[in-house]
Amino acid sequence: MTETNNTGALLEPGSTIDVVAKTDDGRCKTTLRDAAASALLLVERRASGKEKPIATPWPSVNRCLPGGGYWPGMHVLVGGTGAGKSAWALEVALHAAKNGAAVCYVGLELDSDQVALRLMANQNQNVSWSHAYTGKEGIDQQAFADAAAELSKLKAPFVIESGPPGGWPIDNLALIAQEIRKEYKDGPALVVIDFLQIVGTTCLLYTSPSPRDGLLSRMPSSA
Repeated sequence: MTETNNTGALLEPGSTIDVVAKTDDGRCKTTLRDAAASALLLVERRASGKEKPIATPWPSVNRCLPGGGYWPGMHVLVGGTGAGKSAWALEVALHAAKNGAAVCYVGLELDSDQVALRLMANQNQNVSWSHAYTGKEGIDQQAFADAAAELSKLKAPFVIESGPPGGWPIDNLALIAQEIRKEYKDGPALVVIDFLQIVGTTCLLYTSPSPRDGLLSRMPSSA
């Protein structure tokens, strides 16, 4: 799922257009007049190249996507067990961060160590993340150290969010988006949820009285 600046933040300074208003129950509403004004600004940004989709690492795939990548919205990757869905998602997420998009990878099946090792192995095709994770003899530890150093040079934050075994509440998605936009105000952002079957309703195992503070500040320890 991609999330960019909300339309209100993209208006010119001093504009009196109230594009989006939230109701007491959290729904968003807007008039057709304001929606049309917002749409014109969107067309201008995209025509000028100021707003671009998040591209994948594969040009052949980008050519099949409208505009050359993922535009804001929800995108679902479907495949059988072991087909490489997580590998695909990690590749796209890493490519996005290398090109300036803030990323939050919600790993509900993989813990943060597994995600980090997969990303390190992505930097060096001669090493195996699973061999390193299971302690197989002969692992090139220096190769992983070098890969970790390269990952620390990403252009944008890459945060790994983990969930409990009892299910990850969908409410957390809004909190993550708010935290990313609060701490990374400009540019595109990408939130990857791996995987949807574990997402549920609000869960007592993971709720707190207030939003989590400093989500992006956990990035160094996660990577």
